[in-house]
Amino acid sequence: MASNKYEFAYKLRKARLEKDLSQQNLADHLKISVQSIQHWERGANTPKLARMNQLAEILSVPVEYLMIQSNETENVQHTAGKKIPQILKAFAADLVNCDKSDETIEQLIAKYTDLFNVK
Repeated sequence: MASNKYEFAYKLRKARLEKDLSQQNLADHLKISVQSIQHWERGANTPKLARMNQLAEILSVPVEYLMIQSNETENVQHTAGKKIPQILKAFAADLVNCDKSDETIEQLIAKYTDLFNVK
């Protein structure tokens, strides 16, 4: 199930960005907290089916797209898994040397998250 959570997280973020929605915009559409969106996009948890249907409608994607694991993502996870130690070391170094503002930390997280995403 863990890999499904990360698959969902990746697809949710990708679909949200393609619709040019911020996490706050999406949260407002769903009438939920932005923290819920952040948790979903980190793979910390997944929404219930009713919420999944709302997400699919707002993001203009089939609900199956959000729910079904693809071979493409499995391949990316396998390849990325080999590079995780190097990526984590670089992330830790950047984090230690940054100004610690929320915006800077979010930018670093986005930068390193993108290393795992298929373009």
